[in-house]
Amino acid sequence: MLAKKYRIKKIKEFNYMFRNGKRYNNNSLTLIVTKAYLPYSRFGISISSKIGNAVTRNKVKRRIRAVIAEYLKNNTNCDKKNFIFVARSGIENMSYAQLKNTVVGLLKKVQV
Repeated sequence: MLAKKYRIKKIKEFNYMFRNGKRYNNNSLTLIVTKAYLPYSRFGISISSKIGNAVTRNKVKRRIRAVIAEYLKNNTNCDKKNFIFVARSGIENMSYAQLKNTVVGLLKKVQV
């Protein structure tokens, strides 16, 4: 489980990152990255209602949070940045393993 201090929740922060962040794209996710002003990385998840109903969207969010928590547990030397994952259509049909490969691939692309 991803601790609450590692989450981005405020609309002002989301809007700032959407305007000023650097984007990394994949077929099912977009990752937006900005510098962090805190001594640790934070993560946000944005999923449109076009993806599905509330149950489906919450399932995708839980899975993404679980992948992020596992990634942080294994990689303690991660850069201090803020990340927002924006889901695209088709993500609701992905298995957990596919989603994990997608999220970790995007995070590694940013770390390089």
